[in-house]
Amino acid sequence: MCDGCTVTFHNETDELLCAFYSGCEKGGAQIKPHGKSEWLLDSCRGGAEVAIYTPAGRKIYSGVAGCYEWDDAFVLINERAGEFIVADSINAQSKSASPP
Repeated sequence: MCDGCTVTFHNETDELLCAFYSGCEKGGAQIKPHGKSEWLLDSCRGGAEVAIYTPAGRKIYSGVAGCYEWDDAFVLINERAGEFIVADSINAQSKSASPP
């Protein structure tokens, strides 16, 4: 169980991205370009999925791990040749991302 586990996102791209939910305006947490954003997993019990979306709603990353594993974890977001490259510090189990 983790009440308020913090996940840090390092976005090295020019794109505004959204964490957790598709569409930042629908309650997703903004991940600002060329910066560091920290967001909490609220009242996480068992396992949690951390997902990253483009503003258009395309899922570019999804990782699943135990809540305690996400506490103080980080996710690094880069872009190469128009494709997002995302890695996390805990080797979370990958879930399929949306096709481009």
